[in-house]
Amino acid sequence: CETAQTSKVEALQNMAAKVDLSKVKENALFLFNPLPWARKALAEVILEAPAGEPPMYLESTDGLRVSTQWRPSPSMTNFFPRLSAWVDLPPCGYKVFELCHGEAQASDKITGAMQISQTGFGISSLKAPDGAELLSGPLGLVVLSDTSDTWAHGVVSFRQEMGRPMFISSTVMEDGPVTRVTRQRVRWMNSEVVLDIAQFAGLDLVELRFVIDWQEKEQILKLEIPTSLAHPRVFAKVPGAVIERRTNGEEEPYQDWAALEGTIASEQYTLAIINNSTYSYDCMDGTFRTILIRSAPFARHNPNKVPNNDNNAWQDQGRQERTFWLIAGKGTCAGLALDRRAEEVQTPAQHVFDSAHPGSLPWQQSFLEVMPGNIQVLALKRAEGKEDCTAIRLQERSGVSTEASLKSAPLSLDTKLTLRPWELKTLLVKPKTGRKTELSEVSLLET
Repeated sequence: CETAQTSKVEALQNMAAKVDLSKVKENALFLFNPLPWARKALAEVILEAPAGEPPMYLESTDGLRVSTQWRPSPSMTNFFPRLSAWVDLPPCGYKVFELCHGEAQASDKITGAMQISQTGFGISSLKAPDGAELLSGPLGLVVLSDTSDTWAHGVVSFRQEMGRPMFISSTVMEDGPVTRVTRQRVRWMNSEVVLDIAQFAGLDLVELRFVIDWQEKEQILKLEIPTSLAHPRVFAKVPGAVIERRTNGEEEPYQDWAALEGTIASEQYTLAIINNSTYSYDCMDGTFRTILIRSAPFARHNPNKVPNNDNNAWQDQGRQERTFWLIAGKGTCAGLALDRRAEEVQTPAQHVFDSAHPGSLPWQQSFLEVMPGNIQVLALKRAEGKEDCTAIRLQERSGVSTEASLKSAPLSLDTKLTLRPWELKTLLVKPKTGRKTELSEVSLLET
């Protein structure tokens, strides 16, 4: 990790050093988006706390002023808070913003599409863009008994409810032009769950950030999302595809996201959950549950029993962190670009600070753009054994034959190609000086 972090920072500094920042008055923020599509990304930088200075904003060369918000420090060193902003970044490229003092222009507002429960834990209302209510009851937590072995051999579902954590408090911790955060606390036996519900100005998502101090054994803690969708269908990301599964309450694996589709008054709607660290769910009668904690014994295989006076390891003990995005949409999950949204959850924008210096590069540049949203870039790297070639691996991710567009100024690439439903395609790109770039399709082994 240290080697990777060092390599990343040095690469960012090398790029930033080539940008013409001669007109910067104080500090510049160099932001890099590793993903090959334009996106709105969260930029959070740790700075020394201002003392009586005017507000700050970010300004790009086109004169756009981006609102910022001071957020609490990510540690107990509270004199180093975070300056937070949502910024538009180019595909697989960088953009530079100057840190300025003063007021930004009016920013987007936090929508009323989501409502926090006023009487207990969770979210009581979550609406689609057209105002349709997608929840049939409050989002909540449920604890289930689980006396199975480490791999849950012979178990197809977890339905034995033990109870629900006791609600303690709900407090608005932050409320600014960028972010509103409501912190909720609940207790279960000897364990505590803290949930930060974050809403962002101008964005169509709700972020759930769990910090869980878990002390129980042979129990499962699940996040429960009861929907109002009729005729529900559940779709889940799996390796290399998206699969539809039955809504029968059985435990199923999934990867970065799952989505529940259904109808409300004959119209089609989708409620999707994107995750970064938990990969098991069940769905029954329109209620979706995903595992937060599973406190099974470590490496116990039936029929062996947990020994008396045991001192062996148990899974998911102590401090655990989980993050989710909830996205409510009209139409099917195929129209929500969930693969790309999941990549955005797991791939934050990278940054370094800089100051005034000469250079030859502009304040904004894109190195690769791949469209449309159902085309996933699985690899972008130097070709095996061919130093002068770049390998790009693509996959179609919606099950529909698609014409993809690839653009890259550094590679002198501007082309279109067709991918069949779910097809994997690997391309070798070889720039030719003064001539058209040579593009060839190869196998997964690049032969």
